[in-house]
Amino acid sequence: MRFFALGMAVSLLGACTKEEQAEEELPELDAESALAELRDELNEGGDTEQAAKKRPSGDGSLNPNLAVMTEGEVEILYTNEKPVMLHDMDGFLVSIDKYQVSKVSDVNRLSESIFKEETGGYVVTALMRIENNRKAPVYYSNYASIILEDRQDRVTGNTYYFVPQDEMLRSDHPEEMDLYSPGYKKQGFQSFVLTEEQYAKMENTHPKIVIQGNAREKKDDYSRKYGDAVFEFPYSDASEKEFLTSPVFYQDEIVNQNLGTKTMLFEKKGIGQLLSLGGVDVEFDGVEYTEVDVSPAQMDKFYRFEESDAVYALTAKFRIENNSEETLELGAIYSTLSDANGNRYRREGMLEPDQIRILEPGESGEKFHVFLLTAEELEQIDSPVLTFGPFGGSDKRLFKGRDLAFKVPY
Repeated sequence: MRFFALGMAVSLLGACTKEEQAEEELPELDAESALAELRDELNEGGDTEQAAKKRPSGDGSLNPNLAVMTEGEVEILYTNEKPVMLHDMDGFLVSIDKYQVSKVSDVNRLSESIFKEETGGYVVTALMRIENNRKAPVYYSNYASIILEDRQDRVTGNTYYFVPQDEMLRSDHPEEMDLYSPGYKKQGFQSFVLTEEQYAKMENTHPKIVIQGNAREKKDDYSRKYGDAVFEFPYSDASEKEFLTSPVFYQDEIVNQNLGTKTMLFEKKGIGQLLSLGGVDVEFDGVEYTEVDVSPAQMDKFYRFEESDAVYALTAKFRIENNSEETLELGAIYSTLSDANGNRYRREGMLEPDQIRILEPGESGEKFHVFLLTAEELEQIDSPVLTFGPFGGSDKRLFKGRDLAFKVPY
């Protein structure tokens, strides 16, 4: 949630020149607070249209080259002038500053291959920005994607489509196309091409935009310290209204990968339980209990359940500050949930996202834990305790295998 919000500004530049755009700096963003503020405005005023007027919208084409290079008819369907979609990878910033959804028809023969051999389709044009504020060069593969029905059903962006060669969002190393020097800063387009069938899918799901988290300073480093940043993707006025007025759920993988639809049963935010172990400070920030209507094609991710079973999820959020001398692997935290009746539940690792996967000494991050419950288990759970840990790092257990125990509201 900290990475996205509608209606709050990343300073866009309107009529500024490309040179001026290159000098614009991305501000510090607290998108979770920004989204909450916008939702509060809607709840107080009860008028989505009035709230939307506070966010500028444009009728002009974000990328006029789309019409010029395809020689097609371009109909603008939706423009989001100022989304907040930012992935901050320790000073290597990748953001989507603006995007537009268009329908394109009657394209020229050269463009038909881009449109899957059809004479038209739909194009999402994203104005993206890359900034390297680190002191070292960074390798990064700049391929964002749109998730449709699930993680396998994706549309990958392309920086070459409908953009003149001298305007492409490229690195400053011709011999190393994925290498960005310290101080690199540029805006450019990335285009996503959808068929009629793919566009229609968005009406029956909750599409997402994903910014990859593969920034690294060594070319052959495949440890993937950062996870991908996932954002809700309103693609029309109607989907924007639905997004802004719907409940806010923790972004576990059930939400991020469209594995099912959640219904909120109970939530407690701002819990603030703080415990420490070996120099690592862990704050239990909040918990939510939800009923999950699992998509039939995703039942294999919920191995304990049949298609007719009711599925409930307990998602807990933690903030972690690593003040120890150890490197922490957040995916190697072997937590369990237990209650006063002696019932024990293990975490569902495949349903847990990690915006930051590895915490070096002095770094901080967030961790979600997800536990799945049957209807009977949810009914009988009593005084649950979440045992956070043992911790893992560098292929070993840390702090002599000890852990932290948090009381969970229920």
